[in-house]
Parts: sequence; C-alpha cells; structure tokens
Amino acid sequence: MEPWMFISFMVIVGAALGGITNALAIRMLFKPHQAYYIGKWKVPFTPGLIPKRHKEIAVQLGEMVGTYLLTAEGLEKQIKQSAFKQGVSDWLEAEATKLINSEDSLEVYVAQTIGVQNLEEVLYHRTDRIIETGISRFLTNNEEKTVVELLPEALVNRVEGYLPELSQAVLSKTRDYFASAEGKEKLSGMIEEFLDHKGRLGSMISMFMGNERLVDKVQPEILRFLQNERTNQLLSELLEKEWDKIKERPLKELHAFINEEKFSHFLSQLVKDKTPVLRSITAPLNTWMPNYEERIIQTWIPNVTDGFIGIASKQIGHFLKAFQIEQVISNQVLAFSTKYLEELVMSVASKELKLITYLGALIGGVVGLFQGLFVLLINSL
Repeated sequence: MEPWMFISFMVIVGAALGGITNALAIRMLFKPHQAYYIGKWKVPFTPGLIPKRHKEIAVQLGEMVGTYLLTAEGLEKQIKQSAFKQGVSDWLEAEATKLINSEDSLEVYVAQTIGVQNLEEVLYHRTDRIIETGISRFLTNNEEKTVVELLPEALVNRVEGYLPELSQAVLSKTRDYFASAEGKEKLSGMIEEFLDHKGRLGSMISMFMGNERLVDKVQPEILRFLQNERTNQLLSELLEKEWDKIKERPLKELHAFINEEKFSHFLSQLVKDKTPVLRSITAPLNTWMPNYEERIIQTWIPNVTDGFIGIASKQIGHFLKAFQIEQVISNQVLAFSTKYLEELVMSVASKELKLITYLGALIGGVVGLFQGLFVLLINSL
C-alpha cells in the first residue's frame, strides 16, 4: 500500500473513531431513559447519566438557584431600582384609570374581582359590628379611668375654650325665646300657674294687677338679667365647675348615662355619611371617583408604590424563605420528563455538543496521522 494511502486510511479511521466516541458519550448522557436488565443483571451504563442523576440534578439546581441566583440581596437591589418603581407606578396608574372610568359600581367590581357579593350590606354590617364592639370594649377596659385621662389634651383644651362661647350662646337663645311672642305667652302661663299655687295671695295679686300687666313687668326684667354680663360670667363659672367635676369622674360613673346602642348607631351613621366609599357603593364608579382622580394619581399611588417597595425590600428575605425557592425549583425539575430535559439541554447547547463531536473527530484524525507516520518510520528502519 502506498504510504499516502496508508496515512489517509489511518487519519480517516482515527477521525471516525474520535467522532463516534464523542457522539456516543454525548448520547449516553440522556439515553437510555431507563435501566435494562438481562435476567437479574443490569446492563452497564443504563439508564443514561442525566436520567440516573435526575433527582440529584434537581436538588443541586434548586440549591444553586436559591443560594446563588435568586438571593434576597439581588432581589432587594432589583426592587429598589428606579425602573422597577416606575413599572409598578405605571401599572397602578393604568389600573386606577380603568377603575375611575368604569361604569360598574364598586359593589359590582368587587363581586367580579374577589367574589364578595352584596358589598354594601357586608360593609354596613361590619361597620356596625366594629363600632359596637369597639365602644363596648373601650367602656369596659377604661371604666376606672377618669374622663380627663381618656380624652386627648387638645380636646380638653378645646372644650374648656368653648365653654364661654357656650354660655353666651345659651343666654342668647334664651333671650331670643323670651323676647318672642311664644316666649311671652309661655312666661304668662308660668306666672298664672305660679299664682294659682299661691292660693288667696295669688288671687289677690291677679285681681289687683292683672296677668298681662305682670307679664309686661316681668319680661323686661328677665331680658335685662339675661343681657347682663355678670349673668354670662356666672353661667360660664357654673359650666366650668360642672366640667371640672365631670373631668374627674371615672368612666364607670358616666356609663349609666351612655346609651351604647344609640351612641353606636350615631357613630355608625356618621361614618357612613362622611365616608365617600360607603355613600357611593352602588353608584357607577365614573360618577364619583373622578373627583378623587388627581389625589389618587398624584398622592395615593406614589405613596402606595413607595410603601410597597419599602416593605418588599425589607421583607424579601422572609418572603423567599417562606416560598422555599430551593424546594420549588427542585420539585419543578423533578416534574420534568427525561425527554424534556434532553430537549431543553439540546435547545441550549446543541451547537456546542456538535462541536465536541467534530473536535473528537479532529483529534482522532490527528492521532491517526501520527500513528501512520510512526508506523511508516518503524517499517523503514
């Protein structure tokens, strides 16, 4: 055989062996998918490496992702980036805009979104229950405390500052009443009743002076008394003294004067009347929410975004621990079939695996070349 033919033969054989060996090794990573037996003897290298180590791969992959890739520090850094914040804000604005312009009522929206039916009835009932329970608990837990201990200092000062105004208002209303025709008639009736109870003396006074004349004399005196500054001062002092007594009384002494049912109903109705959401549960959203659009977009959404990012960045470690990322990844990988794993790896590294096969053929060809040259050199000696 000619030397060049011999060398070519050796190169071809070496390249074929190298390429086939690497191709076979790559194939044995995935196949066979299951173990084969001859009797009780298991055929070596079955199943393939990846099917055999499927569980170990899933565990290691889960630990790698949880420990080195999806870390609390990395996620916290990502959450604090301005792009993430802007994305959250844009999403909230888009959802808020859709909600503001919706023709559905809040009751319908909540029913469709989270499945809560009859929202108005539910909220009203819970508002009543919360207020009733809160008042009852407050009265029970604070019955030994005095009024001044329970009320905020600002409210106490405000009440004390309002007492002179209250005194003036009471005198003013009383004066207006007695100056009116109705008040004069009522005063006349009171004088007549008073004289009736005085027997013969009352009859004598009525006979000599006459009821109307007596009213005409008493009414101006009463009005002058009510207009007197000392009367106002006296009433203010009386109100202050009574207020001082009330402040020092324990709540349990005042409990008997408090009708819990009526007070609860009053507060509940006040909350319902003063809370826009409760007033407008059954009205279309686009009839009342546009009034709050500017506040929602410019104030509420930025505050909610900042609050969410602040809480998420601080608690992300606890979230990850609660989610058990390693276990989730491991279970997910274990759920993959061996065929899917093969397709997944091949979709990512098929080009590189082919290059490994070609590299094996190249190395085998080079080895065959040197073998052929070595054999020719030995034969020539």
